[in-house]
Amino acid sequence: MSRARWRALAAALSAMVLLVAAPTAFAGETRIGINGARPSELPGFAQILGGAGFTSSGWLNYADRVGANWLPGMTPVPLDYPAQLGPLWGIGALSGDKSLALGQQALHAAILAELANGNNVSVVGLSMGTMVIDRELEYLHTLPESEALPTDRITFYVFGGETRGFGETYAPNVRIPLLGITFRPVPETRYNTVVVYGQWDGWAAPPDRPWNMLAVVNAVMGALYTVNGTNDHSSAGKKSIEDAVLVSDHTNSLGGRTLTYMIPEASLPITRPLRQLGVPGWIVDKLNTLLMPLIAAGYSSMTPQLGWHVSKGRLVWKTPVTTPTPAPVPAAADHDADAAPDEIGGGAAEIT
Repeated sequence: MSRARWRALAAALSAMVLLVAAPTAFAGETRIGINGARPSELPGFAQILGGAGFTSSGWLNYADRVGANWLPGMTPVPLDYPAQLGPLWGIGALSGDKSLALGQQALHAAILAELANGNNVSVVGLSMGTMVIDRELEYLHTLPESEALPTDRITFYVFGGETRGFGETYAPNVRIPLLGITFRPVPETRYNTVVVYGQWDGWAAPPDRPWNMLAVVNAVMGALYTVNGTNDHSSAGKKSIEDAVLVSDHTNSLGGRTLTYMIPEASLPITRPLRQLGVPGWIVDKLNTLLMPLIAAGYSSMTPQLGWHVSKGRLVWKTPVTTPTPAPVPAAADHDADAAPDEIGGGAAEIT
């Protein structure tokens, strides 16, 4: 087996235990980047992750680049926080909730420092980093009006967030004991927020009809492929706004505006291994065409007419907001999409 395939296999294995990544975006001077979970330091496992490209130094270096494709030209400030998820991360590793609490404190201090320097701030998080953002939004909501931070100088970006995906759909207020992490409800906030997710990311956008096993397997594959041999935990974080589809634009009762973008992924993750094994592209494209409507039936956002689905941990009938179902792409385009880019570029303007 080639080195590249060994790397891909190791990355896929590591993803099993890693929490994983219209109007346009806000522009400011400083971009605070928050990466997802650190690589595990368990003996043996750390070596496997290192061989797949997951290293502690690379983890923090990648935080420098988080959001650079959506917010170019800003000064990056990587946030260093524990980013651990209990015993699977090594002897003495912190629980997920403790890591998030310390991450929130570090983030708040970083925001205050940038504001004190006269800089407008965009806070950008991937995967577990988005949960740090949510903890900060919760904290900001508790501040009295006299201590509230200016809403016109801070915007938050959530890439591949588990809370708004798996947590909100299946596990609101649920704590996972092994990881020591709690999926708290998505906080309502006065601050503008941009949410971005990949269409088939099983963490950030799981199927809400779990009885559709084909959709579930595809979502699991999508979650595995969000970790692609780099220290980036979300493929959505590698895209730019030109790749995105605006799903919703909502202003809440506090005046906070949330833009939600989906990154369409026309080729199904469940068929991607076939391309990697050398199956002719036209065969995989045909298979994508056959499977697409079957898998779309697992998502109420794509097939609202099918009724029952899970929302906030309960079985409901309410018709959700619909999202587009992309057509399969040619094999050549899919090969390009599979490749992890060396640089992150792109453009964005601002929320007004």
